[in-house]
Amino acid sequence: GKQVQAQVAKFRGLHPTEEWEEKLCDSGAAELLMPYVPFTELASRFGYSIESLPTLCATFQTSVLSTALRLKDVSPRRCEVRFWRVDDKTPLMTNNFRAWGQVKSRNAPLDSYFVSYRLYRCQNSTIWDAFNSDQPTYSTERFPLRRRSLLCDIESQGFGRGENRYVVSLIFPHESRE
Repeated sequence: GKQVQAQVAKFRGLHPTEEWEEKLCDSGAAELLMPYVPFTELASRFGYSIESLPTLCATFQTSVLSTALRLKDVSPRRCEVRFWRVDDKTPLMTNNFRAWGQVKSRNAPLDSYFVSYRLYRCQNSTIWDAFNSDQPTYSTERFPLRRRSLLCDIESQGFGRGENRYVVSLIFPHESRE
């Protein structure tokens, strides 16, 4: 266990940290629950899109968020996932959403934490539209990713009910040399 982890970490230039352990466990769980080959075959058949999430969740009996993250991992296009919730520190009427996403930790070059990191005002946006509907929304707009604002195709859909309502977005940056 720990010795193998330390050797792999040393080979990859990493420090064996708790973040690395957690990422390894997350990857193992994803592979057990949503094996690469069957998941990729179904994602290819249904499409690498927000519309395929409910079908993939039902097929593999996994959560929307876990399935979205797995879809990101197997997508042939570069893809980011954002999880949006109404910010619980501001009134609902202000339309503020807190974005949650995978970010690089300070100690490991792997996307290791799924953390809250930004507050957005989303009134009159496709995020707000997805929050208020069960239908997917689509947009192409500039979106901040990895310290840059990139032109992206964004697919979003609302899930859950009441105070458990949230939006998942799949964000596909355009392949350009900006």
